[in-house]
Amino acid sequence: MIPRWDHRLKDPESVAFIILDVLADFESEGKLKNLPKSKKFPVKTILAILLFKQYYNLPLRDAQHYGRKFFGANIHYSTLHNWEKKLNLEELTNHLLKKLQKLPYASTQADSTIITNKKRTG
Repeated sequence: MIPRWDHRLKDPESVAFIILDVLADFESEGKLKNLPKSKKFPVKTILAILLFKQYYNLPLRDAQHYGRKFFGANIHYSTLHNWEKKLNLEELTNHLLKKLQKLPYASTQADSTIITNKKRTG
Protein backbone atom coordinates (compact mmCIF):
# COMPACT_ATOMS: atom_id res chain seq x y z
CA MET A 1 0.00 0.00 0.00
CA ILE A 2 1.25 3.46 -0.85
CA PRO A 3 1.46 5.89 2.10
CA ARG A 4 -0.69 9.01 1.85
CA TRP A 5 2.38 11.29 1.76
CA ASP A 6 3.83 9.56 -1.30
CA HIS A 7 4.68 11.83 -4.22
CA ARG A 8 3.15 9.52 -6.86
CA LEU A 9 -0.38 10.10 -5.62
CA LYS A 10 -0.05 13.84 -6.21
CA ASP A 11 1.80 13.86 -9.54
CA PRO A 12 -0.84 14.82 -12.13
CA GLU A 13 1.09 13.46 -15.12
CA SER A 14 1.43 10.00 -13.54
CA VAL A 15 -2.25 10.00 -12.68
CA ALA A 16 -3.19 11.06 -16.24
CA PHE A 17 -1.16 8.19 -17.74
CA ILE A 18 -2.67 5.70 -15.31
CA ILE A 19 -6.18 6.95 -16.19
CA LEU A 20 -5.49 6.34 -19.89
CA ASP A 21 -4.13 2.89 -19.02
CA VAL A 22 -7.27 2.06 -17.02
CA LEU A 23 -9.49 3.18 -19.90
CA ALA A 24 -7.45 1.06 -22.34
CA ASP A 25 -8.02 -1.95 -20.05
CA PHE A 26 -11.74 -1.27 -19.96
CA GLU A 27 -11.84 -0.83 -23.72
CA SER A 28 -10.07 -4.15 -24.29
CA GLU A 29 -12.57 -5.86 -21.95
CA GLY A 30 -15.43 -4.36 -23.95
CA LYS A 31 -16.87 -2.39 -21.04
CA LEU A 32 -16.90 0.93 -22.89
CA LYS A 33 -19.16 -0.27 -25.73
CA ASN A 34 -22.43 0.41 -23.88
CA LEU A 35 -21.67 4.09 -23.33
CA PRO A 36 -23.51 6.83 -25.22
CA LYS A 37 -21.71 8.30 -28.22
CA SER A 38 -20.38 11.83 -28.46
CA LYS A 39 -20.53 13.77 -31.72
CA LYS A 40 -17.54 16.04 -31.08
CA PHE A 41 -15.14 14.27 -28.71
CA PRO A 42 -14.10 10.67 -28.10
CA VAL A 43 -15.94 9.23 -25.10
CA LYS A 44 -12.63 7.88 -23.81
CA THR A 45 -11.26 11.44 -23.53
CA ILE A 46 -14.38 12.66 -21.72
CA LEU A 47 -14.10 9.75 -19.29
CA ALA A 48 -10.41 10.47 -18.71
CA ILE A 49 -11.10 14.10 -17.84
CA LEU A 50 -13.97 13.17 -15.54
CA LEU A 51 -11.86 10.56 -13.74
CA PHE A 52 -9.07 13.11 -13.33
CA LYS A 53 -11.59 15.59 -11.95
CA GLN A 54 -12.97 13.02 -9.55
CA TYR A 55 -9.54 11.86 -8.38
CA TYR A 56 -8.37 15.38 -7.49
CA ASN A 57 -11.85 16.61 -6.47
CA LEU A 58 -11.63 19.52 -8.91
CA PRO A 59 -14.31 21.97 -10.00
CA LEU A 60 -15.48 21.60 -13.60
CA ARG A 61 -13.58 24.65 -14.87
CA ASP A 62 -10.31 23.25 -13.53
CA ALA A 63 -11.14 19.90 -15.09
CA GLN A 64 -11.58 21.71 -18.41
CA HIS A 65 -8.10 23.26 -18.01
CA TYR A 66 -6.40 19.97 -17.11
CA GLY A 67 -8.25 18.22 -19.91
CA ARG A 68 -6.67 20.66 -22.34
CA LYS A 69 -3.25 20.27 -20.71
CA PHE A 70 -3.00 16.49 -20.22
CA PHE A 71 -5.52 14.97 -22.62
CA GLY A 72 -5.37 17.45 -25.50
CA ALA A 73 -9.10 18.19 -25.62
CA ASN A 74 -10.77 21.51 -24.90
CA ILE A 75 -14.13 20.24 -23.68
CA HIS A 76 -16.37 22.93 -22.22
CA TYR A 77 -17.24 22.52 -18.55
CA SER A 78 -20.98 22.40 -19.28
CA THR A 79 -20.40 19.41 -21.57
CA LEU A 80 -18.38 17.74 -18.83
CA HIS A 81 -21.22 18.40 -16.39
CA ASN A 82 -23.76 16.75 -18.73
CA TRP A 83 -21.55 13.69 -19.19
CA GLU A 84 -20.91 13.48 -15.47
CA LYS A 85 -24.65 13.18 -14.90
CA LYS A 86 -25.01 10.51 -17.64
CA LEU A 87 -22.22 8.19 -16.53
CA ASN A 88 -21.64 6.03 -13.48
CA LEU A 89 -17.93 6.39 -12.78
CA GLU A 90 -17.75 4.23 -9.64
CA GLU A 91 -16.40 1.07 -11.31
CA LEU A 92 -13.82 3.03 -13.30
CA THR A 93 -12.73 4.93 -10.19
CA ASN A 94 -12.22 1.72 -8.22
CA HIS A 95 -10.14 0.25 -11.05
CA LEU A 96 -8.10 3.48 -11.22
CA LEU A 97 -7.31 3.37 -7.51
CA LYS A 98 -6.12 -0.24 -7.78
CA LYS A 99 -3.78 0.74 -10.64
CA LEU A 100 -2.40 3.72 -8.70
CA GLN A 101 -1.43 1.40 -5.85
CA LYS A 102 0.84 -0.49 -8.25
CA LEU A 103 2.95 2.49 -9.38
CA PRO A 104 6.68 1.78 -8.92
CA TYR A 105 8.14 3.79 -6.07
CA ALA A 106 11.57 4.36 -7.61
CA SER A 107 10.28 5.80 -10.89
CA THR A 108 8.62 8.86 -9.39
CA GLN A 109 10.52 9.64 -6.21
CA ALA A 110 13.28 12.28 -6.23
CA ASP A 111 16.65 11.44 -4.73
CA SER A 112 16.83 13.18 -1.35
CA THR A 113 20.62 13.66 -1.57
CA ILE A 114 20.14 16.05 -4.49
CA ILE A 115 17.82 18.22 -2.42
CA THR A 116 20.08 18.26 0.68
CA ASN A 117 23.17 19.06 -1.41
CA LYS A 118 21.38 22.05 -2.96
CA LYS A 119 20.43 23.34 0.50
CA ARG A 120 24.03 23.09 1.72
CA THR A 121 25.60 24.86 -1.27
CA GLY A 122 22.89 27.43 -1.90
